[in-house]
Amino acid sequence: MSAAEQVQELANKIKDSLTIDNSNGVISGPAIGEGEPTLYEKLLPDNLTPDTVKAVKTYDTQFVAGTTRAVTELAKNAYANNADLNSASHTLGMFGKDTVTVTASRDGSVEVSVTNRAADTNSGQLKVAVKEFKAAMNEAKAD
Repeated sequence: MSAAEQVQELANKIKDSLTIDNSNGVISGPAIGEGEPTLYEKLLPDNLTPDTVKAVKTYDTQFVAGTTRAVTELAKNAYANNADLNSASHTLGMFGKDTVTVTASRDGSVEVSVTNRAADTNSGQLKVAVKEFKAAMNEAKAD
């Protein structure tokens, strides 16, 4: 099955679990999970288990924390050796195109940013979905 077909199959299953109030645009559906499997978990492909996903997400969290600790420890040492230095930053790749960026400032503030390319509307099937929606809305304006 192609990526486009897989995405459409998921879209159909997700859409079947949602309803929209046409008067106000509010979409209702399954709750966030609170003690029961989320829709995300229920729709996992056969080769992925919730335990596998949980292990990956736990590792991601640990990797981000480890990166933060490494950058802040390096920055602390650099600040001790350079009174003019006010900021230290680094970006590390995670998996695929995902990244983590940590910026540690002399004032003690730390900024951590994780970029998840799954939410990149300029690539892959997400780009296709957004493009199709925009085209449909432009066509509706023309009518």
